[in-house]
Amino acid sequence: MLLYVFLNHGLAVLRYFAGWLALAGIVISGGMIFFFGWDHLVFNIFTVPSGHFQQRQSDAPVSISTWDFAVSAIAQYKRLLADLTLPLVMIAFSVLSSIVRLKSAREQLRAGILRQRWVILLMVGAAGLPAAIIGGVKIGGAANALAYATYFVSAAATLSLVELSTKPAGGEEAKTAVGPKMLLLAVAISLAVSHLPPRIREVTKGLAGLSNNCQQQAYDFARAHPGEVYYPWHPLPTLMAEGKLYHFSYGMFDRELAGFPVTEGHFRQSIPARVRYIGLATQDAPIVSRYLPEFSREIRVPRLPGWRFLVRPSDTDAVRDAQAAAP
Repeated sequence: MLLYVFLNHGLAVLRYFAGWLALAGIVISGGMIFFFGWDHLVFNIFTVPSGHFQQRQSDAPVSISTWDFAVSAIAQYKRLLADLTLPLVMIAFSVLSSIVRLKSAREQLRAGILRQRWVILLMVGAAGLPAAIIGGVKIGGAANALAYATYFVSAAATLSLVELSTKPAGGEEAKTAVGPKMLLLAVAISLAVSHLPPRIREVTKGLAGLSNNCQQQAYDFARAHPGEVYYPWHPLPTLMAEGKLYHFSYGMFDRELAGFPVTEGHFRQSIPARVRYIGLATQDAPIVSRYLPEFSREIRVPRLPGWRFLVRPSDTDAVRDAQAAAP
């Protein structure tokens, strides 16, 4: 961003912009430190993630070697490059079209390319490449880890074609504008044909069960059993129902992976004090057997088809109470 401002507006504007940017950073950082505390911020932003450069073998974390990390990073780079092929082709087309329109090399660089708005998105995407590759190497890294680069590069590619095809032109320039429009139309049609039908099916299916989806079921059940339900993988329903945020299972896994497992006391502090039901949807929660081994009996509530609940075997009234309070 600073490079973009400097190249397009000069040093004076860069100093002004950097000053306000630094002030905004100080205010936001100060607010975060005030609300969360310096130690907690450093621990969760730097300490825990720094311990995630590991592979997993036989359910036990194993430190990754430099060679293995390099191999994994190259694999992520290839995956990222495959995802960026189409956006980079679109950007290359836009750049070449801009060069054709302009005369001198200086004019091509400054007025034709660097002053276009999509360039800043491309710069942000390029800056996000290291985070995308490293994020994909770590345990838990998936396709969404590549979004640091793919999102902004794709946005830059789309905006570059939009700007090129909508730029006022006359005579020969009007003819050269046809190319970007046709390419933009072809990309839009191909993406719509390949991606839109499954997305429409997903949306239609989601809307059909919107009034009784799993999260709504969990929320209603938590409202009927305040302070008695814990959803390890779904903290939102109890947050909405009770205004309390309980432990998130994957957050606990992150800490364990980094070498900072949650203690028994810490765990008990942030779950319902009178917990009777452990609600699970699709995933299992290893933390249940580790921290709550007494919850070993599984029950089903017919009116909550998306959930299964673990209760204490000694709690003989759990099934009856769950049935009576089911929405």
